[in-house]
Amino acid sequence: SGGALYIRSSNVTFNKCDFLYNTSFNIGGGAIYCANVSESNLNFNESRFIGNVSRTDAVINFDGYSINMDKCLITNNTATSYTIMNISSINNFNLSNTVIVGNSTIGSILTSYSSPVGGVKSKLFNVTICHNKTRSDTKETIYNASGVMEIYNSIIYGNEPSSFKKQVNNNVYSYNSIIEGVSKGENVIDIEPLFVNPSNFISAPFDASNFDYSLQERSPAINYGVNSYISQYQFDYLNNDRIQEDI
Repeated sequence: SGGALYIRSSNVTFNKCDFLYNTSFNIGGGAIYCANVSESNLNFNESRFIGNVSRTDAVINFDGYSINMDKCLITNNTATSYTIMNISSINNFNLSNTVIVGNSTIGSILTSYSSPVGGVKSKLFNVTICHNKTRSDTKETIYNASGVMEIYNSIIYGNEPSSFKKQVNNNVYSYNSIIEGVSKGENVIDIEPLFVNPSNFISAPFDASNFDYSLQERSPAINYGVNSYISQYQFDYLNNDRIQEDI
């Protein structure tokens, strides 16, 4: 397990690292396996996960204390079953300013488990999760299996729909986001986000680097977010100022 790395009971920070074209066909974790109650804390900053392949959990299988991912690219990864990212956190899971596009699996793109006690929540800030192929009638693109997940200022749109015609399941609460099929929460809209030059889920797996997932000037996503939600995130995925002209 763990095509690139097997991590156990460790605190590790990855800065500007590439996990490219790794393979695992055992338990899972095409790029990283950090499970079996690993007691680990992982941080990923400005890292890329491209072209990894696994039977399950093509990018990562994580079962530990906490995991934080900021300004990462997750694209062109393939799992022959289950999910692309399998996250089980005791303390926290934060995903921010990250692009998850063009992956393929038979299941969910992101599956999350968090402790239902102690107020632990999984949180997504300013993420773009689009045009992934899921090939599943029973699992949404984001499947939060336990605990609470909150999504802020994000776009989840154009992924292969399940039979439920939603992109997120009922354990997810979203705020000021574009989510196809809508979601529980506040100020959530179901509308085409208008990317500059996107692909589509039918073409997945594909490398999002060959397309442009920035927003057109007339995109309804521009200025739809709330600044107070992302005060701790000064820069976006491209290292541009997250807040422009105080808007």
